[in-house]
Amino acid sequence: MKIVAEVGLSHGGCLGTALAYIRACANAGADAVKFQCHYGDGVSCFRSGTNFPQDKTRQDYWRRTAFDLHGWRSIRAECHKHKVKFGLSVFAASSVAWLANAECEPDFWKLGSGVSGNTDIVEAITRHRMHEVVLSFGMSTSEEIASAVKVADGLSPTLLQCTSEYPCLPERIGINAMRDLRRHGKPVGLSDHSGTIWPSIIAAYEDASMSEVHVCWSKECWGPDVPASITIDELRQLVQGVRFVERMGSVDKDKMASELSSMRSIFMGNIS
Repeated sequence: MKIVAEVGLSHGGCLGTALAYIRACANAGADAVKFQCHYGDGVSCFRSGTNFPQDKTRQDYWRRTAFDLHGWRSIRAECHKHKVKFGLSVFAASSVAWLANAECEPDFWKLGSGVSGNTDIVEAITRHRMHEVVLSFGMSTSEEIASAVKVADGLSPTLLQCTSEYPCLPERIGINAMRDLRRHGKPVGLSDHSGTIWPSIIAAYEDASMSEVHVCWSKECWGPDVPASITIDELRQLVQGVRFVERMGSVDKDKMASELSSMRSIFMGNIS
């Protein structure tokens, strides 16, 4: 299972911090590090309780935390230096065109539930060379999911169950919904907002293809995604847990009993 460490905008617009996150996540064992690009994003309102004091609107927040092309090239190069995939969430077709025209596109694009069925973005990705695409359905209905999968079918997307709550309570994570996504015949996974390592480990047991988790330096940090994030140390534990689960296989009890014959003779005697 691919483990994606979602930095998002936790770098606060500081390129050095973004690069440090990449190194830390790679050293913890993540397979990919993902960011967000809000170039062309029309959202202007904050969700309740998530704004920073210095930002009057969400557009102010986007501008303050944005990178130019030099920044994105540096991030992509740092990811590849540390042998992790560079992932990027986009929210407008203009983001795709801007990055692709400058040959600064990521290894995979992520479309959240607000834009997962956006034909303009999908067409832009298709037009500017084929790359891996991940669709997440945090706020989507079953009908919207089916429509989004159809729109992006030519891109062979990975489909992620998600619940857009920060943090997400255990009973709202929806492992059953992840299983239901298999009906579309695509790789499936989980985008987790619980702020814990456990859902990703369960997703690995369910043979998911991908799990995405938000990361932060500390739970004491300020930011809209911190309550739904895990620390770098927890990311390392998550990776260890997932790799452990992946090694758990089926056993042949008769064969195992034969292999343990010397121990059987001690504890069970001559049992016919």
